[in-house]
Amino acid sequence: MDIDMEALRALERDREIPMTVLVEALEDAMLNAYEKTDHHVAGSRVQLDRKTGRVTVFAPELDDEGRRSASTTTLPTTSDGSPPPPPAR
Repeated sequence: MDIDMEALRALERDREIPMTVLVEALEDAMLNAYEKTDHHVAGSRVQLDRKTGRVTVFAPELDDEGRRSASTTTLPTTSDGSPPPPPAR
């Protein structure tokens, strides 16, 4: 998912809302939405690239028993910003 950064910059100018506040609010809202999906992974985070507008969900990798491992997986997002369902095993 990509965010229109030009629209955010216009909002920043017109409403005098700092870009950091806008970006953090969007990241928090997208993480909140992700956490409401059936297949979310606890401990995930969302990052909005401030140059490109690209949204990335970073999720901890789970081992075969569902425990967190030390590495992190980048999850692709669909057009509505939610991650696709996990692959069938």
